[in-house]
Amino acid sequence: MAQDEASKRAGRGVEESVDVLELSRRRSRLGRRVQIGYVAAMMVGLPVAVSAFAESSGHVTAAPPSSAAQARGMVSGLPFRDPRNLNATTPRHLKLRLIAAATRFDLGGKEIWGDSYDGSYIGPTMHVQPGERVALTLVNKLPTATNLHFHGMHVSPSGSSDNPYISVPPGRSFVYHLNIPRDQPQGTFWYHDHDMCMGDEMMAMPGMPSTSPRSSSCADIESQIFAGLSGSIIVGDDRSLLPPALRDITAHTLVFKDLQVNKAGRILQNAGNVSIDSDKPTVRLVNGELRPVLTMRPGQTELWRLSNEGADIFYKLRLDGYRFTVIGQDGYPSAHVTTAGTLLLPPAKRYDVLVTASAHPSQTWLRTLALNTGPSGDSYPDAPLVKLRVAGAPMSPLAKPTGAVATAQPTLSDAHIARYRVLKPSESPDGSVMYINGKTFNMNKSIFSAPAVLGTVEQWTVYNESSEIHPFHIHTDHFQVMSINGVPQRYTGEQDIIPVPYKKKGRERDPGPGAGGSAADTFRLGCPNKATLIGRATDSTRTWPRPQQEAAANMGSDPATGHRSSHPRGCRAAVAAATGVFLAVALAACGSSSPSSSKVAVKRACQQVAAVLADGPDPGVDPVGYAEAQVLPLRQIRTPQKPLQQKIDELASAYHAFSSANGSRATKTAVTAASRQIDAVCPEAAQ
Repeated sequence: MAQDEASKRAGRGVEESVDVLELSRRRSRLGRRVQIGYVAAMMVGLPVAVSAFAESSGHVTAAPPSSAAQARGMVSGLPFRDPRNLNATTPRHLKLRLIAAATRFDLGGKEIWGDSYDGSYIGPTMHVQPGERVALTLVNKLPTATNLHFHGMHVSPSGSSDNPYISVPPGRSFVYHLNIPRDQPQGTFWYHDHDMCMGDEMMAMPGMPSTSPRSSSCADIESQIFAGLSGSIIVGDDRSLLPPALRDITAHTLVFKDLQVNKAGRILQNAGNVSIDSDKPTVRLVNGELRPVLTMRPGQTELWRLSNEGADIFYKLRLDGYRFTVIGQDGYPSAHVTTAGTLLLPPAKRYDVLVTASAHPSQTWLRTLALNTGPSGDSYPDAPLVKLRVAGAPMSPLAKPTGAVATAQPTLSDAHIARYRVLKPSESPDGSVMYINGKTFNMNKSIFSAPAVLGTVEQWTVYNESSEIHPFHIHTDHFQVMSINGVPQRYTGEQDIIPVPYKKKGRERDPGPGAGGSAADTFRLGCPNKATLIGRATDSTRTWPRPQQEAAANMGSDPATGHRSSHPRGCRAAVAAATGVFLAVALAACGSSSPSSSKVAVKRACQQVAAVLADGPDPGVDPVGYAEAQVLPLRQIRTPQKPLQQKIDELASAYHAFSSANGSRATKTAVTAASRQIDAVCPEAAQ
């Protein structure tokens, strides 16, 4: 297929920029078929796809053999080896070539069939530099359509760049053009198949290409990554950002992948009545090796680039007896260097860490700890991954860095929020259809009524209404995590993927998205699980369309001044936000015990209510997110029940009066529903 024909296959909107959000759905223990669905949004005037692993009950998953049986024939304990490099030099204009083909791998002495880039189960590591121009030819020798996604890279998501709608048919080639920004952060990224043809996945999605879902020339994303189609990208060298003594230390890349092997010696694929099930036994490999041995000298410090490049499963990493010093996350240098005993890596997660060997000869294990991702998710056993052997002549320990790593992104905590948005991924009762805000994916229509404006900062609240942890990822732009279930998160750097906790019997399970990765229960009465994110809409191409004036008009603001117009939406949004504040305050104060705090809490609540009613937040505000930001300090205040009830009644009357004068029927209904919810979660308030 010619280059221009391949571009046409990318579908409508290729000429415009595309961001993609991914919400990864883990496995059910019901043996259902795992599939991928998409839901669209519109950002910067362009399609934004949100993907979610879902389930379909039309397939039966045959249980693979035990992990030990699948690994039989593999030799463990071989010397650790880094993935091979795709290129050794990084000129200003870099030309690369990758061949995707069915391959018989030699994994620890056992021959296994899968798919590869350039013949390796672990794709060769691509090295690029900020400001570099890359022309990468993908040669497709697979029996299926395929493509490439450059995960985490701040490059154009349209045209012949990081465009997920490009599809390269079997027997054809395609040239990707990547213009790496000069300010592209240095760190660890990765590439993998992201073909949108859907393969054997049975989701019906308006606007998608008409490729037959049963076509033998269209394998799904999960199958292609699981078969081996992924590899690392190293931008620059983040050792150069460290203090001088650390700039020449040894660096290793540790790529985590798992596989399931059938009796024919082939990596399991989604086909017919067989499907991948990550809750079933699997073999975990590091750089394609089974429990390799990595040797360090006593006192030696190394940089380990940890990257989960598998299709489905989580890793909860621990190096027994050690702590990781985190200097980068998801390819971005740390704004605050931290140490951690464990690191949680959902699929696609990366950490750059410093490890200093013990002062004396010894050995220990890098392992993944047992982890349960929720009632509808997976239950992973503890498994050793790499043996660390400390031997040889001692080295003098080096001082660890502190504070911010050079070029780390500043916090957005004090930035002006141009718009608040809410994303609520959900699914049909049988798990066969996925939604975002109640809508299925449509390539030609956004779930959002207004696009983002380049250079502005938005705050998104993402709810996980399922009963398992969901990883959440945004293409092109990183983001800052503000809170998990209302608990503020310390800013240590921007990320491109986080695990959003699940809800269980009114309790919210927090998987620990920070460096620590530990699990903890938090409580919020009647509220679903959520993560609040903040990010800037930045231009990765420097030539994205959508004039500022048009975008500003869609936002209801004056492009010259940035001031909001008196659009009718503003009044309705103000009422909604006020209701959210009222509800949040009531929930915060419910179940109280300290009379001295009651008047303070209610006075502050009334002041916040008055401020919201006087000049409400911007149109499109997320009421819950706004309320959370306003009343978070009140959550620890304990107030007595009876005085609280009197104040709640006064606030309720004020809200009802305001909504009657300014609100629609829907607003009045919302206020009534809020009052009922208060009664439901605070029974004492209804007495």
